[in-house]
Amino acid sequence: MDKLSIIDSILLVVTCICVLLIVFKLFSIVATEKKIKKKRREIIDAERYEILQGLGFTFTKKLYFEGIYRGFLIHVSPTTMRDKKNEVLPCNVIQAYYQPKLRDDIGKKIVEPISYHLGNLFFYYSTVIFIPTNFIQPDFKENFEGIVNILIREGYTPISKEDLMKLDEV
Repeated sequence: MDKLSIIDSILLVVTCICVLLIVFKLFSIVATEKKIKKKRREIIDAERYEILQGLGFTFTKKLYFEGIYRGFLIHVSPTTMRDKKNEVLPCNVIQAYYQPKLRDDIGKKIVEPISYHLGNLFFYYSTVIFIPTNFIQPDFKENFEGIVNILIREGYTPISKEDLMKLDEV
């Protein structure tokens, strides 16, 4: 064999490997897209989220509901968690956003949860994360009322989406 045929053979093998890798990557992208579309359809069709749509919340491309409740920007993220028996359970995490009181509040966080009769609150920066006690079938309206009432009682005011983005840049 001459040198040219060896180089041609190596190039052919490398080209085949590259083509196979590209085909594999395309299949994995298509499979992931199908999973996301299926999950999106399941969430949108779930009866428990109808109230969110009735409250004017929209379902985003990032697979969470977003809306304004009594002036506060709120996200509801459908997710899952495992129980003590290692069974997968549907779960909802609610995030409400507020204007920090002082410039010094930026970056401060309270890591310990604050127990509330409807669930646990975690304050961080300009966000309160709420894990409802009844996380499988939460009463969203009651939870929103509770979160907003606590924020108002503590002296926090709503923040616009634009101002929130600016805070994230700090």
